[in-house]
Amino acid sequence: MKNVFFLFALLCAFFSSCSDEDGANVTTSNVKLPHVVTINSGDKVTCSSNTKSQVKVLAFDNEEGFNHFVGILRTKTSQQRAQLVKSLGFESLAMINDKADKELDKIGATASSVDDFRAKYLDYKTKYAGILVANAADSTDLSLYKPASKDTAVAPYLVGECNKVLVDGALRDIPFSDEMNDDDKKIFATSYTEYSPNSTRSVEKDYTSEDSWPVNGFIEKDGNHKTICSVYVTDDFKLFIHFGAQYKMWYGWKRTNRQFFFRLENMEGLDKLNPNALSSNLSPNTYYFGTSKEFYSYTKINFHVAEVTQNPIVMTNKYEVTGKVFVWTDRMSEKDANGNVIYQSTGSSIYPTQHAPRENFPLFKKENSFPCKISLVGKR
Repeated sequence: MKNVFFLFALLCAFFSSCSDEDGANVTTSNVKLPHVVTINSGDKVTCSSNTKSQVKVLAFDNEEGFNHFVGILRTKTSQQRAQLVKSLGFESLAMINDKADKELDKIGATASSVDDFRAKYLDYKTKYAGILVANAADSTDLSLYKPASKDTAVAPYLVGECNKVLVDGALRDIPFSDEMNDDDKKIFATSYTEYSPNSTRSVEKDYTSEDSWPVNGFIEKDGNHKTICSVYVTDDFKLFIHFGAQYKMWYGWKRTNRQFFFRLENMEGLDKLNPNALSSNLSPNTYYFGTSKEFYSYTKINFHVAEVTQNPIVMTNKYEVTGKVFVWTDRMSEKDANGNVIYQSTGSSIYPTQHAPRENFPLFKKENSFPCKISLVGKR
């Protein structure tokens, strides 16, 4: 099996070298793209938004055109989907979510008091009511999220304020629920072990007491910052690691952009581990992963780490995955006396390896990480 992460990195590098116009031409030069139409309220359109006199939807000439465009979206990254839909002059649900996220940042920064923030936040939630959804599992989470749909990859780019598309002159529903989407739910609406104030780092003395480490996920609060990690196996036997981050905003928490890095050790029960995930193999069974070679920030990271070894049917468990993961954010990179980030150097004696560490990869030390044990068992 080819290295999935390596191919992903190559594809990202290829598409990022294109301009907005060139990027669209790469895959859609012979395809008639949808156009944007305005639907009046008199057409009895049921929208996922507040009542409005007019809403915009994507219009397709026929079923073939609709299916073709959906297929195009599937071949692209989320950034490329957003770029393509934006080039049509359409504001998708995904774009609305990004805009709302930035708007909340501004509200939090400009509010003069708790009461002022509370009033502005109430107006903010009213504005996006029926379009975006709150985190019902955590009342302290101030962020709004894309609602859940059957096709989480494509659906948020087909609709905007209204959950409709026009195909061959007929309106069609793109169903969404009133709950937050599953990707965000895995991070921001799931209970994990919370580090105590005295064990927020894997200090040397903690290495001898791994029984106190969290298992398969954690929430770490460090002042006004929160780091969230989740490790799980999907129904199709793939190991994933999810990351998320939040920062304190007045009386609650808001998701934020962070760069994440992690190191796996002593992994058992896996097949086809991807060692070249935008970084270098540093030692046997130890791998570093970064968000990208340029270290772009993302709100959350979802890494497909490996395929899970499926046990023979005569065994009690479908799979048994064990190991350790050490987690860092960009705030935790090593710095010199002047506060400058220290980068790994080729041939470092600290990390002896046949493969040189990636150029300008920040230096991270295990004693300054968030450690977590991995113990995932699939019952038959």
